[in-house]
Amino acid sequence: MLSTADMNAFARDGFVGPFELPAPQREHWLQPGRLKQIHQVLNGGKLNKEQERNQHLYSASLLNLVTAPPILEQVCTMLGENVLLWVAHILSRAPGSGGQAWHSDSINQYIRGIHASIALTDMTLENGCLSVVPGSHLFRTSLWAHEQARGLDRRDADSILRLADESAPWNAPHALRHMELHAGQYFFTWGGLWHGVGKNDTPRPRIACVGRYCRPDFQCRDYGFRDDRIALGELQPCLLIRGRDDFHLNDIRLPPAGDIY
Repeated sequence: MLSTADMNAFARDGFVGPFELPAPQREHWLQPGRLKQIHQVLNGGKLNKEQERNQHLYSASLLNLVTAPPILEQVCTMLGENVLLWVAHILSRAPGSGGQAWHSDSINQYIRGIHASIALTDMTLENGCLSVVPGSHLFRTSLWAHEQARGLDRRDADSILRLADESAPWNAPHALRHMELHAGQYFFTWGGLWHGVGKNDTPRPRIACVGRYCRPDFQCRDYGFRDDRIALGELQPCLLIRGRDDFHLNDIRLPPAGDIY
């Protein structure tokens, strides 16, 4: 469960955590041999593009991770007792990986979703941890539109902060929060929070798990990555991980019986 202070911080800042994984998940996922196996699966060409994105449909152990107590209980505190898992996958960012430009995960924003980031290796500034602009999930500003019309450099954190000050001058000056985590920690973000991923300047891969959750009264489609307009794409495959689906808006699949890890 989340405390009242946690809930208030989440509403205000758009993120909350870090929290600690329970012992069973730590023991299963943080072994050096397991991490080596994960990296080989993800970088050995064993998964096609659909499998990479939708690992929640193919890995029972991954599903157990992203629905483990207390993660699922915390998600239910924020979303209610009826919850869909519409994305879960593990990412391995190799040494030298360039990370990601600043963006807002607009798909997750459109469905009022929650994003969990679980560190399976340490996440540091040196290996490209996630950085966020607190409170930016409340801005009515399109990073995409500013890039196209005004030449915003989404790779430049200073440019992002100047736009944040322009978007919400009452909270200026804005500052970055670098979400450095130890292996076995996790945190949550609201859809729409501005965030970027740095370069991995270490000789080791950075491995993390992502889980995305929403309520069944929102339809999970591929709405595109632009935050200035919504594209009506294909339905995304979901798992019902808590409660009931009384709306029948989504492509609900059966939980995986097998595994890829």
